[in-house]
Amino acid sequence: MQPGRGGVHEIVETVAGAATGDRAGVRDAVARAWQTMERLDDTAHGSPGFSLDTYSPADLALACAEALTTVGAADEATPHLERASTLITGSGQTGMVVSVRMAQARAALAREVPDRDEAAQHAAQAVALSAGRPAEWVARLVRDVSDLAERRTGHGLDDLMDATSTWLHQGSEESQRVTRTQPARFGVPAPAGVMVQRAGGPPTVPALRHVP
Repeated sequence: MQPGRGGVHEIVETVAGAATGDRAGVRDAVARAWQTMERLDDTAHGSPGFSLDTYSPADLALACAEALTTVGAADEATPHLERASTLITGSGQTGMVVSVRMAQARAALAREVPDRDEAAQHAAQAVALSAGRPAEWVARLVRDVSDLAERRTGHGLDDLMDATSTWLHQGSEESQRVTRTQPARFGVPAPAGVMVQRAGGPPTVPALRHVP
């Protein structure tokens, strides 16, 4: 069966709307999104990263995890993050991997019993992956997660903030050439197809884009 674009758009709209609902509403939205995904065949999945005609299960897993974390169900976000992590391993989608690692860091801190060490490990992996191509959006996510760590555990991620401090003003022509800045709800630009999240705020599901 060849799915139409409607199914892909339904998934995006369902998860994007989840952030504005209560916990029960988000759980329902997540379940409906996966039901829609299951109706699509493999040709509709594509590679990780948002496109006009495809929507990867990795994208959905990340979006669902962010929505659940936002409404205080971070423990329920864990299996979605594990699924996203498995799906993107070896994909070559560094921006997506970084986004998942930062989402894992945020979820570790947002659980009923926060785990700063786990959060620091995930964030450190994200920073290491980004070191070859420093980006402002990564540095801002590090600061947001560090702020959340400070609030939840009394200790921020000072070493990672120091390591990424010079990234905050990465405005090179190269980064502008490869990065499409989207209208970010919280003022954090990111590459197309990467989830943008302020710690403690709702996730921004990137707009669909066309991949040539």
